[in-house]
Amino acid sequence: MEKVPDRNARALELDPPSDGKDLRGKVVARALLAAFVLLTMIVYGRNLPQEFAGWDLGAYRAVLDATDPVAMTGGLFMDFKGRIVPGYYAPISSVSLMLDKYLVGYTVAEPSVTAFVNLVFHCINGCLLFLLLSALGADVAFCSIVAFFFLLHPVQVAGVIWFAQRKTVLGAMFCLLSWLSFLRYRDAGSRLHYGLSLLTFELAVLAKPTYVFFPVILLASQVMLPKDRGLGDAGNSSGQLRGWIARLRCEPAILVALVPFFILSAGSALLAMGTEPTDTIDLPWMKRPFILASALWFYAAKIVAPVNLTVVYPLWHVDLSSLRWWVPLAGLLGVTGLLIVFRKRLEDRFFWALAVFLIPILPASGIFKFGHQLHSFVANHFLYFSMIGAGCLMALLAHRVATVSPPLFRHALLVAGIVYLALLVVQTEARTRVWNSTATLWNDNLRQNPGSLTARLILGRLNLDRGKLPEAEDYFLSALKVDSQNAIAFNNLGLIKKMQGRTAEAEELYRKALASNPSLSEAANNLGRIVEGSGRFEEAVSLYRRALEEKPDAPPILLNLAYVLVRANRITEAIEVYRNVIRIGAGSPDVHNNLGVLYMMSGQPDNGIRHFRAALRLDPRLDDARANLEHALKEVSGRPGSPSVNQP
Repeated sequence: MEKVPDRNARALELDPPSDGKDLRGKVVARALLAAFVLLTMIVYGRNLPQEFAGWDLGAYRAVLDATDPVAMTGGLFMDFKGRIVPGYYAPISSVSLMLDKYLVGYTVAEPSVTAFVNLVFHCINGCLLFLLLSALGADVAFCSIVAFFFLLHPVQVAGVIWFAQRKTVLGAMFCLLSWLSFLRYRDAGSRLHYGLSLLTFELAVLAKPTYVFFPVILLASQVMLPKDRGLGDAGNSSGQLRGWIARLRCEPAILVALVPFFILSAGSALLAMGTEPTDTIDLPWMKRPFILASALWFYAAKIVAPVNLTVVYPLWHVDLSSLRWWVPLAGLLGVTGLLIVFRKRLEDRFFWALAVFLIPILPASGIFKFGHQLHSFVANHFLYFSMIGAGCLMALLAHRVATVSPPLFRHALLVAGIVYLALLVVQTEARTRVWNSTATLWNDNLRQNPGSLTARLILGRLNLDRGKLPEAEDYFLSALKVDSQNAIAFNNLGLIKKMQGRTAEAEELYRKALASNPSLSEAANNLGRIVEGSGRFEEAVSLYRRALEEKPDAPPILLNLAYVLVRANRITEAIEVYRNVIRIGAGSPDVHNNLGVLYMMSGQPDNGIRHFRAALRLDPRLDDARANLEHALKEVSGRPGSPSVNQP
């Protein structure tokens, strides 16, 4: 007798045997998914950013400007202390950002290319999500609502357009692949798919360490959506912790299979905590439940009504003497109580969708310390993976309303739903226009968040880079009104004074910046340039090394240190610094040329010739390197030349 595969096994097949109805359903599903992807590409593609957002650009500068991708890749994977990209260990995402320019044959990073690659990953995630939900038993309507919500909701714009969120979209892609593979393993017992699931999860945390929550998602899915139940099963389910635990006991092999996932998750979490400095963040344990409750209500409101979105929301100052902070916590406890009381009337798939929404967002909602809390306790891009659960909750709500409503009311709700989704698309397109340039993004932030210190600093730096010194000075002075001891504002005001030729005032401002923040490497580096220019070489060396304590692999600082060491006649030390620049993948033609000169000065002509030739391979038009190579070859043949070091 022919064995008939069960429903879950068929759901996991890409092309299962089907009758005409099933075939039509598959065609409709693929057509809808293709339409959603095309619409997403159009909405985002119309407004790809022409500039990097300006935020985090300094942190990723070494990656974006890398000239030796092989050396930089090795350095990123071995950078367990977060030195190349300060405070963060996400080598796969950083390597991906570095490689963008090579995909299109550019020599420098291009913002629109980087955003487009992010967009491609986002669309892939939408397709994987559609397949995942189908594998979990959802019908075409359910999959379509969730995929549309995930791809085209306005809160997703930050996670897609912001270049630094490559880690978000790339990590999500690996998590979805891991989830699909784990389902194959669970339902068919395939060791190959188990290995693929574990491997892609490891890639996910190497892309973004905060995806350590993913094993909890797998565990929740196992207890709430086991093999014999799925998203297509309506009606009352257990809804009880006792029933979920009983399911786990029935399949101990799944629990054992999840152990390596949790081990990898714990290791990645420890690594992330070791690389991201949080000492300056004030987050008392007593205040964390209040922040958590407020954050969850904030996110729920932005999902349902995505208005007044911005890149940095105001930083909350928790005052427990104010009723304003007790109401959200009381409301959250009240909702939790209602869910417990009515748990038997709710479906397991509802609790599953709620878990998929909450699990990714809870760690970033005030429970743990992390760097963004210096600016705000909430952010749109934190919702990226949680939007899967939010979309499922919306789809379940739509299904429940449609099943209990009379036909006339059902049609009215259908029209209202279509209008709502259309408004989401309009708002998403508007948000992509805001992200089009640094000016539009941060002027919008200043309108939405008038007290934004970050916006003032970035807009000031934007005007400074464009040579608009009076406008830049106004922004930095206004930043000091928000934070009177802001080191970045002092440092940038020092840059303005230096550009105006007022070096004494610039030096004073740089020293103020370092007094306010002794670890501000930019201020130490800028002050080093000032004192170097006045001939105080030893102090300059000390300042550059101080700057490198915070950013050990920052190429501009290393180059400044190398040059002043040459001026101080400390040639051997300068050679080591230049070699370090090349080691991290930032060896430009000038770097190789200068290192060649230093080797010549130290009596190592063979090494000098090797680096002159390396410089010419990178830039055949570099006249200095060509001349230095000729001098070196003459010297080797007994006719000395006179090579010279170029200032970075």
